Amino acid sequence: MTNLRFALAGTVSAVCMALVTQTATAQGACPSGLANDGVYVSYADRVVRYERLSTGLTAEFETAFDGSFVYGYRTHPIGLVETSWELQGGRIVAGSFETVQLDGAPLPQPAAGVTWNGIETSRFTDGSVTTFQTSVLVEDMDVLEIGGCQYSGLPITVTRINQSDGVTSQDAFGYFPDLGVVMFLGFGDGIDNVSFDLPVAISDLPPNADGSGPVLDTK
Repeated sequence: MTNLRFALAGTVSAVCMALVTQTATAQGACPSGLANDGVYVSYADRVVRYERLSTGLTAEFETAFDGSFVYGYRTHPIGLVETSWELQGGRIVAGSFETVQLDGAPLPQPAAGVTWNGIETSRFTDGSVTTFQTSVLVEDMDVLEIGGCQYSGLPITVTRINQSDGVTSQDAFGYFPDLGVVMFLGFGDGIDNVSFDLPVAISDLPPNADGSGPVLDTK
């Protein structure tokens, strides 16, 4: 199986989260506080509902605007996936459920300067298995602007070397302490070649079909 998170690719000059201004208008009030009830974050082609679980993991439900895919993830705060799956009609697609085994030191909580090195073994229920040598680097706090809402976040770079073919890839994430969730920000093949995939809007409610903002509670 191919996980969407590892299928995005492109180019950019550096693997870090910088101060970014998006042109999208904030959808209502900016969400604040731990995202225990979830927040909806819009990207160019999809909306992702991020929720902080009681375990500290981030639950993600990723839905394409054109209806072509729905993916779910449970991700550690430093950007490593625990489980993922694809949904069709509200059911997990056969063979798409992924579990990831981590071998190495216990995972640290995200903080500036934190690193982790170990082995990831990805297993899908279709029988496919891939092993990566993985390293994580958490950088200094920065600011990301999402549709007019500013959040302080820790940039995270996850570097993987596929142990079967030697191919290297990198993911970019941001961990946002105020919300208590980690968000996907980009992917690239090789080193320092990430194509950033930045969010453009954030809200407590999903966007309207015309992109104008969430459905308002009229009660």
